[in-house]
Amino acid sequence: MKHDYSSTQVNFSPSATEEFFSRRKSLINKSDLYKPENGMGFEDDPHVTILTGIHAKHPSIELMEIIETYPKLVVTLGNISIFKGSENYNSFDVVKVDVRSTDLYVLNYAFAEVCENTQEFSEYIPHCTVAFVKPDTCDHLEGSNRFSGISFLADYVIFSAQDGKQRRIFLGQK
Repeated sequence: MKHDYSSTQVNFSPSATEEFFSRRKSLINKSDLYKPENGMGFEDDPHVTILTGIHAKHPSIELMEIIETYPKLVVTLGNISIFKGSENYNSFDVVKVDVRSTDLYVLNYAFAEVCENTQEFSEYIPHCTVAFVKPDTCDHLEGSNRFSGISFLADYVIFSAQDGKQRRIFLGQK
């Protein structure tokens, strides 16, 4: 799948993915999903984006250096929150799980310093998307601790290029 920009992310470990999917069961009615036939329903690849909007098609030497010298990091899920489409000129809401990890803020800032990038939002909010839903259908989920406590060790960052190709770059290799 082609994109306008490249991005970086950490993927859930296999056990955290399994737990995420297990806890997601019966959380959202399928009729509340936005456009599942267009890939805008449930998130099938749980991850946390570090930086999106990267102009480069390949990771720079500076980006590689940051990742390879940064230690593995722990990612812990918190409560459910919602990005309201009405606040961002979207015709859908995003049900998401807040992520607690100081390291992700550090990496977001460091990556933005060395990568030419275009940001759609002024503030970085680490999160994992659960689903894209029709407006105002899942407001009752706000604050739920359904995913709270799922935690995993991230040992690599994925650089996802504009052409959809992904490259794993291991943390703490140097």
